[in-house]
Amino acid sequence: MDRNNKIIDELNVYLEKKINKNICFLDITTELSDEYGSLKSEFTLDGLHFTDLAYLKLKEIIERIL
Repeated sequence: MDRNNKIIDELNVYLEKKINKNICFLDITTELSDEYGSLKSEFTLDGLHFTDLAYLKLKEIIERIL
């Protein structure tokens, strides 16, 4: 399924700049995406929804900042 990852990346940059300093912006794209900006195959079955492995990776990312 074709996704416009460029728009998502631009939105993430915008949000990171605009959020309140008391809010933590979590960049998960870098660790969950492949070289084309799509979810790595091990983290999705359909290119959109997370697999169990993706949720475990997300948990790991969140735990690093807590």
